[in-house]
Amino acid sequence: MSLRRKIGAILMVCWGALMTGGALINIDKGDYENSLVTELVLMSLFGVLPLIIGAWLLWDGVRKAKTTQINQIQVTLLKQAQASNGRITITEAALVLKKSIGEAKAVLDEMQSKSIFEIAITDDGTLEYVICQTLDHIKPQEGSSYV
Repeated sequence: MSLRRKIGAILMVCWGALMTGGALINIDKGDYENSLVTELVLMSLFGVLPLIIGAWLLWDGVRKAKTTQINQIQVTLLKQAQASNGRITITEAALVLKKSIGEAKAVLDEMQSKSIFEIAITDDGTLEYVICQTLDHIKPQEGSSYV
């Protein structure tokens, strides 16, 4: 999410909360110039609507950032696996991602559940994740997703 969009969303949330709160206080006091229906319509347009839109923009930005990060992690692991004849171990993944063994295993297991990797055990008992045959012809590019 760009800084401009984030600031705009925060301002919309603040504006909406301020306008909604002020309108509710005026309605509670009975201190409004127009009819109650007009006050409610104005509160909806200038208070509730900006509040909802601003909150949605913030939520959407966080969701997209998380998705982008997950995709980048998957692309990194696929590139590493392709450099190693289509195979990667949990230790290699942890080193490449600079994460713990547990976190790397969780990412590899998730990718295996999405049929990106298959699990194989070597003759010496090492657990490896192998790129699925259906993905062998695909070359990962920056920003691409295998999900």
